[in-house]
Amino acid sequence: ENCFYKNKSLQELNAPKLETMEYGCFDNNENLEILNIQELKAMPNRCFENNKKLKELNAPKLKSMGYQCFRDNEIIEKINIPELEKMDSYCFRQNKSLKELNVPKLEEMGRECFAENKILETLNIPELKEMGARCFEQNKSLKKLYAPKLEIMVDGCFRNNEILETLNIPELKIMGYGCFRHNKSLKELNAPKLEGAEKHAFMKRALRRK
Repeated sequence: ENCFYKNKSLQELNAPKLETMEYGCFDNNENLEILNIQELKAMPNRCFENNKKLKELNAPKLKSMGYQCFRDNEIIEKINIPELEKMDSYCFRQNKSLKELNVPKLEEMGRECFAENKILETLNIPELKEMGARCFEQNKSLKKLYAPKLEIMVDGCFRNNEILETLNIPELKIMGYGCFRHNKSLKELNAPKLEGAEKHAFMKRALRRK
């Protein structure tokens, strides 16, 4: 637990056979830039929160991430996690530089996973079925989200988004409270199987629903 917490000098981690990690292992690292964790299967809470220089993560066997794993990272741009199935809350909240995320098997996302991201523009999550509360709240640059199997959106998922225009979610059945509240640019939503939307789901939006 907290193995390298607030480390100031570590620049590279080469642990190709590492399978498990403890809580907060690399939280608040100042100079860690490169990670080689090819065999890691589960990442516990706050592992890389508040990292200052981490640029890229390649974790080909990772299946689950605990909460706040990469919250408040400053320069990480690319993350490749092809086997990831579950992402806990706040994982990428307030990321400043994230541009690309490869998660083709992700099925479940916790609350505020991508809230207040600065430059993430496109996200492809083909297996996603459930999205936690406020997942994409106050995103500044998100333009496109591809989630063809999404069935449940909890409260405030796209609240206060600034440039999202089109959303295609053909399997969506349940939409929580205020999902698109105060959306500034949403024009088109394709949700032909939607069964119910809670209060204020589309309050103060400019929307044409198919």
